[in-house]
Amino acid sequence: MNIKYFDISRGIISEISKNGITVPFYGDKGPSLYYIKNGESILIELNKKDDKYIKDVCGIEFSMKHTVNDDMLSVEVMINNKTDRDFMPDAIGLKLGIDSYMTEYPYWNEKFFPGYLRCEKTHFTGYFMSPLGRVVAVTCDSPVAAWELDYNTFEDEENCHFGHRIFTGNLLLTVNDKLPKRHPENLNGIKAGEQKNWTINIMPLDSIKDYKRIVSEKFNIPMLEFDKYTVAIGEKARLKVFTNEKYIVSVKSPSGNITEKEIITPDEYGVYTVTVTTKSGKICEGKVYCRHDFGWYLKAARKNAVYKPQKASTHTESWYGHFSAFLAKKHYPDKVLDTLAKANFDEIMPYMYDFEKGEAIVIPWRVQNVALLVSLLVDLYETDTKNNKKYLDYANNMAKELLRRQTEDGAYRKNKTHYTSVIYIAKSMLELALCEKDVYPDRFKMHYTSAKRAVDDLKSLKERIGTEGEHTLEDGMISCSALQLGFFALTLKSKEERKPYIEAAEYLMNIHKCLEEIETPDCRMRGGTLRFWEAQYDVMIRGNMMNTPHGWTSWKTYATYYLYLLTGKEEYLKDTFDTMGACLQMIDENENLRWAFVKDPWRRVKVLVPDLEKPEKDGYESVPDDIEKAYRGKHVVKTIGEEYVDMVSGWYRVGEEKITGGYQLCPLYMGESETMVDNQGGACDNNVHEHFKCLEETLLKKVFIIVNDDGVKGYNCSVTTEDDTIKVTPYGECEYIHINTDKKAKIVICG
Repeated sequence: MNIKYFDISRGIISEISKNGITVPFYGDKGPSLYYIKNGESILIELNKKDDKYIKDVCGIEFSMKHTVNDDMLSVEVMINNKTDRDFMPDAIGLKLGIDSYMTEYPYWNEKFFPGYLRCEKTHFTGYFMSPLGRVVAVTCDSPVAAWELDYNTFEDEENCHFGHRIFTGNLLLTVNDKLPKRHPENLNGIKAGEQKNWTINIMPLDSIKDYKRIVSEKFNIPMLEFDKYTVAIGEKARLKVFTNEKYIVSVKSPSGNITEKEIITPDEYGVYTVTVTTKSGKICEGKVYCRHDFGWYLKAARKNAVYKPQKASTHTESWYGHFSAFLAKKHYPDKVLDTLAKANFDEIMPYMYDFEKGEAIVIPWRVQNVALLVSLLVDLYETDTKNNKKYLDYANNMAKELLRRQTEDGAYRKNKTHYTSVIYIAKSMLELALCEKDVYPDRFKMHYTSAKRAVDDLKSLKERIGTEGEHTLEDGMISCSALQLGFFALTLKSKEERKPYIEAAEYLMNIHKCLEEIETPDCRMRGGTLRFWEAQYDVMIRGNMMNTPHGWTSWKTYATYYLYLLTGKEEYLKDTFDTMGACLQMIDENENLRWAFVKDPWRRVKVLVPDLEKPEKDGYESVPDDIEKAYRGKHVVKTIGEEYVDMVSGWYRVGEEKITGGYQLCPLYMGESETMVDNQGGACDNNVHEHFKCLEETLLKKVFIIVNDDGVKGYNCSVTTEDDTIKVTPYGECEYIHINTDKKAKIVICG
């Protein structure tokens, strides 16, 4: 292990390297100590003394020592309270300094994104990962209170905005506030006369392969893995514990029943919490989710789309719930809810679009709005193809706007910015084309050709495209490119034609792994993508936080689903089920739809809540009579940590101004004019409905069977083998069976 310093007098590192792996540290970030008092972060300037870095702050002695071994750097931290007063700031932190600041290709390949950070009651584990797949493992054998990320911000003349980049990750050694139950207790500060010590190990690895085994063996820290993170009633989830010690297992059911089995076979819906305690006293936790039938979620999503109403705004995210409503109608008609949903659609759409002229009235250059409208009109057509043909014609009219914004290279653009993968514009065009194939052959050819040109451009550029907002290695830029490559490849017949699209999609998804929860043993997050700037737009929380899953996580789920169909690799199907399972948990057992799950364990932020002294009269006539009261909002400071955040659209609804900016600080663009309006009700939280749009396309009423040399596996079904017959029993409704095998097999569907 080699180490270089940015400033050796203060212990600030510039890089560490081992066996050809170089890990950069960001500027003068760290390793360094700081504390937070009354919300303000105060850096502790350490100075070199012998083999340590030391600073005394009013009788509190902070010290740090770097020890370089063959394969890792150890950072030893000591805090000694030499006073007769407790030292209890909001938090005391260690900036690791590992460079996570991704700005542009190809330089972001050298950076390491904080992909997995996890506090247990007795220790800490985590890693940072580069787009090239290299990993920096971070561990601490002692309890660490929490962690936080060093998010970037920028300001204009009036407001602070929260950016799309992360400088580095920090360990919070103490936190004087509430924390998730899994976290250590009584690490709220340094008591008078007390000394606390931590040793943080930073170890580069070639890849994520065997990460849990390596960490467990090297540091004697137990780690958990399940073969499935989401299961149906009666389906088994098997626990694997990485440890050389003896251990005991405790499994707590949703209702509180305790068992000690390593194979979990749920008999009730909800989350099962698994706790493992080793002989030496190390404790770690995992979670497995027992789901309902997939149709239960789509029906609940429709209800939420009605009672958390869709809105006319500058952003498609404000009316995304109509996907859930129309897709639920297609499978599970409900006269009352379907009538209410259609009434809302009919009321809000004319404020934003002229279907006959094919024009966007509001913010016409936000091309993804038009693309998703095309997708929605196709879905509405498919709810009743006999009587809804006009919506297919409207989709054609609106698609003309996309064609006008397609440049010679094939990209759909907002002015000069590449927008094909801001959501999935080529997929929307292709959805329209495939629906037109037997109805309007000429239109099919035109729209299919347009989509192909756009996807060919993605195939050529791969990750070298621009995106909306502050440029970075952006989750959606990569996943939406991959999903569109996969979706298009499925329209091709020969392996030779498909091959370059599959290769490009797989290349992108490998890069994307650094932006995913691929190692967490927690069903609530497993497979989720790592987005952190959406709260300010979706629910008006003033501060970044890691939303995993967020509605846009489902972009990745489309990609893994398509890649499974194209390649037959089980890893993609497993990922699809695990990730969808995490996303479906946005709906709780009371059928309430939440906005997102926040991974960060400790965020003190300003949250939008109802101002109960300021009720608001609904501006739309289509709201249900029995809907909850509407209010104006106000901001209050709250602590959020490893929990679900509710939507605001249930109570934060449109008032007199029938059309708003997409969020509080968003101008209203009518044509080319820009005005600031009240924006009451403006929110993008209905983008959570992407999960249910994805569910309907990928897993609803579908069963998957794999037969190979390892035996028989079933997804969304149980399988048994008798003689030469495979008996398959679906978990719920089934209209489609996908069989993946190159062997002869006799399969019988039961039930």
